[in-house]
Amino acid sequence: MKRGSRIFLSPKQYLSKKSKVPKETNRKTPIRIRFGYHQAIDTVPYELNTSNYSIENKQEDVVTESKFGSYKRSIEKTDKQIILHRFFQLEDGVYDPSEYKKFNNFLK
Repeated sequence: MKRGSRIFLSPKQYLSKKSKVPKETNRKTPIRIRFGYHQAIDTVPYELNTSNYSIENKQEDVVTESKFGSYKRSIEKTDKQIILHRFFQLEDGVYDPSEYKKFNNFLK
């Protein structure tokens, strides 16, 4: 969205790792991830028609590492682009039911 000489981007929709995992308070069975995967880096470039723009309020880069996988996101500015990067990796494995809350938090 452009307002005067400023452009407002809402990258949250592109940079979220949110997954729909049911909340369970008393899980009894192990967490089984049979087919772990890594999603290649998603890159969303925004083309700018001039290099006169700057990032006024940049979201902090995020790096999350755990035994369940990893997640990274960042935003960068080049001469005439703002580029959003995202990487998500989910490790296969069998995890104790007591770790479900940690697993759920990792996916948020």
